[in-house]
Amino acid sequence: MKTNLFAVVLFFFTGMKLSLGQITINMPLPSQKAFISQRIGLTDISMEYHRPSVNGRKIWGGLVPYEFNSPGPTGSDAPWRTGANDNPIFSITHDIKIEGKDIKAGKYGFFVAVNENNTATVVLSKDTRSWGSFFYDPKQDVLRVNVNTKTIPNVELLTFSFDEVKPESAILSLKWADKEIPVRIDVDVDNIVINDFKEQFKNPVAFSWHSRQLAATYLLGRKSNLSQALEWANQSIYGLPGGFTGEKNFVTLTTKESILFLMDSIPQSKETLAEALKVTNAGNTALGAVNFYGRSLITAKRKEDALTVFTFMLKEWPNVPASKIGMGRALSANGNYKEALKYITEALATVPPAQKKTLEGFIELLKQGKDIN
Repeated sequence: MKTNLFAVVLFFFTGMKLSLGQITINMPLPSQKAFISQRIGLTDISMEYHRPSVNGRKIWGGLVPYEFNSPGPTGSDAPWRTGANDNPIFSITHDIKIEGKDIKAGKYGFFVAVNENNTATVVLSKDTRSWGSFFYDPKQDVLRVNVNTKTIPNVELLTFSFDEVKPESAILSLKWADKEIPVRIDVDVDNIVINDFKEQFKNPVAFSWHSRQLAATYLLGRKSNLSQALEWANQSIYGLPGGFTGEKNFVTLTTKESILFLMDSIPQSKETLAEALKVTNAGNTALGAVNFYGRSLITAKRKEDALTVFTFMLKEWPNVPASKIGMGRALSANGNYKEALKYITEALATVPPAQKKTLEGFIELLKQGKDIN
C-alpha cells in the first residue's frame, strides 16, 4: 500500500507552527496541552503537559513500554515522557522534597519508567526543551526515585492531579488507563515563610509594628520557630534602631505573652499579661480585643489566665453584657458554676432577643453543673 508522504508529514507536525518563507500556520494538537498548579504555603508547583487518550489501545507494556528502553540519538535507554509531544514541564518556585529527596527551585522535564512489578521510576531532568524522550540524556537527571503504582478504574485522558493536599505536602498523581503513579511532595513551609518575611522587612512594611506582629502571630499559630517569633514580637513592641519604632499595646503585648507561655516562660508570660492589661487600662484598647483574647485563653485551656482577663474586663466595662458573659464563661471554665450562673443570668436581662436563646441554654447547663464552654 502506498503511503501518502504529505499526509504523514502533516500528521506529525499537526499542532506545531509551520514556517515556509513568510507563511506561518498554527494548528491544534490531537493530544491537547494542559496546565495544573497547586500552592503549598507560599510555594507554587505546576505541571505543563499534553493529554493523550487511551483510544482502545494497550497502554502499559504496549504504547508505553516497560522500564527504560528505545535508545535515541544519545545512545541512552530512555524513560517515558509522561504524555505526548514535547517534555512535560514540572515547575517549583522554592526548594522542595520529592519522595524525601531535595529538589532545587526551577523547571524540570518530568519522565517515568513504568515497571511490570507495580513500581515506577520517576525522573526529573534539567532538559525541558526537547521533543519527548528522543534526546533523553541521563547526565541531565537531577532525580531518580522509585514509587509504588496503584490500580484504578479506567481514565481515558492522561491526567495529572494534586491529591491529599495538606498544609505542608501533597501527592502529585499521574493517572492513565488503569494505573496511578503517585509522587509525594513535601515543602518546608515555615522556613520559606520566615525567609519571605525577612525579604518583606526590607520594604516599607518594615516601618510599621503591624508587620512584625503579624509575622510573630503566624509562627505563634503554627507553634513553630518560637525564638524567632519572640524576636519579632519584641521588635513590634520596642522597635529597632534606624527609624523603625514599635508600639506597646494590647495586641503586641498579648502576642508576646502567648509566645512566652508556649516557651514555658510562665513567670514572664504572667508579667507580660499584666502589662497588657495595664496598657488597656489606659483606654487604648477596644473591649472586643480583650473579649476575643479572653475567649482564646479559655479555648487554650488557660482557665486561670482567662479569669484574670475577664475579671479585668468586668471592672473596666461593668455594664456591658459581653463582660458578664465573659466572666460567666471564665468562672464556668474554672468549675465555679454557681457564680457563673449569676453573671449569665444578669447578662440575659440586657442582651438582644437573638442572643437570649443561647444564654438560656447556658443557664440550663450551669444548673446541671456542666461547663458552658
